[in-house]
Amino acid sequence: HLPSQFMAANGINKLGKITLLGENGMEWSAYLLSKDGMVALGNGWDEFCEANGVTLGESFTLEWINLQDETTPVLKICS
Repeated sequence: HLPSQFMAANGINKLGKITLLGENGMEWSAYLLSKDGMVALGNGWDEFCEANGVTLGESFTLEWINLQDETTPVLKICS
């Protein structure tokens, strides 16, 4: 789940497509979904985690990448 404060602070105010960047710069498309009143990452998230060696229960950081010419939000995994 993504914290609502993070979403608001970064102007992510709608559900839908999002781009995820792996440590190697490879891109994955995923979708922001509303689940139980929270925002979660859906389709594409499992593949992103597997490709980047993220396992269930592991903590990691995603960095918001603000690309002025990009309308799709971008999150990058931090090493």
